[in-house]
Amino acid sequence: MLYVLLFLLILFFFVNNVMQKIIYRNLFYNIYPSKEVIEFGEEVKLVFQLENRKKLPITFLEAFLEVPKGMYFKNKKNKITNEMYFSFQTVLMPYQRRVREYTVLFKRRGLYVINNAYLQVGDILGLSTKEISFYINKSVIVLPNKLNFEEVLIPYGSTMGNISVKRFILDDPTMIVGLREYTGFEPQKNIHWPTSLRLNKLMVKNFDYTTDSTVMIVVNVESYKPFYYSIDSKKIEDCISIARDICEKLHDSKISYGISINSQITSSNNEIIHYGLTEHHRYNVLKLLGMVDYNVSMPFEDYLEYLMPICSNYSSFVLILPKVFEEYILNIERISKEVNKLIIIAASRDNLELLSSNNIETYVIGGDFN
Repeated sequence: MLYVLLFLLILFFFVNNVMQKIIYRNLFYNIYPSKEVIEFGEEVKLVFQLENRKKLPITFLEAFLEVPKGMYFKNKKNKITNEMYFSFQTVLMPYQRRVREYTVLFKRRGLYVINNAYLQVGDILGLSTKEISFYINKSVIVLPNKLNFEEVLIPYGSTMGNISVKRFILDDPTMIVGLREYTGFEPQKNIHWPTSLRLNKLMVKNFDYTTDSTVMIVVNVESYKPFYYSIDSKKIEDCISIARDICEKLHDSKISYGISINSQITSSNNEIIHYGLTEHHRYNVLKLLGMVDYNVSMPFEDYLEYLMPICSNYSSFVLILPKVFEEYILNIERISKEVNKLIIIAASRDNLELLSSNNIETYVIGGDFN
């Protein structure tokens, strides 16, 4: 009897040792979000998929995920290790697939990359574990909130009338689609005098705003000089949110638009999406705004120089920036001479008085006159 027990014990340890060597084989681990592009505050299901494709069971398994900063799990009962890793334990029978879903949310706009995950697999006796690493390479893009620019922008220096996307492009005097009554905000050159005299009231020409009009939205993420000194995240986020609202209103108005941002988003460092008007174009623009981070690819005065060759492709430029620094003035003036209309939207009124009034309309976000 003693020999039988000893034989069984030796056999058990032998099988356990063999399992330690092959337990990780044909074991698959995948994680993916239910949606890759979401609005801020929207919940997402994070799906964990484990699959054991062999005849041997896995009696102990703990799955880990390195949690991107700013992502958190809605159910606080889930196990979080050191606020960096999410984990759960399970067992897998032969040829079993196990799928678990957890609800996650995100604290702010941005690109959240899910990369590093690993499994700890134990033997039958629980005497040892083996760690297996996985590279997931999945991401979630959280889009910026929209700020209604028609409500939050205040004209700087003079009253320019109602703010709308149609003010971001120059009227085309060759495309008159009718006449309308003068409101007090139109330039004098647009008054149609023969009709005004006949009707005994001022009438102005109504132009086709959208014909052959293209707008480039340029977002600046440089908020200090030098740019590595500090970051004003509030003003940068306001700029990004306003950029989104302008792009969507241009899209709804059938006005072709592009976007450019001096942010280090990809290895190219200079993110430009040239003008377009398709739903795919809109989707790419929104993704880009969601992925913007605060790392500056180059100072904004140099970025304006970089954009100079494409000015001829656009009828209007809209520069959205936290602050106008003195270093920007020269290249802003140069761009104003290359396009039909230049719009400046700033989160601060600093140095706006240095800009010429020729061909430049200037607005301040929220009337921040501090």
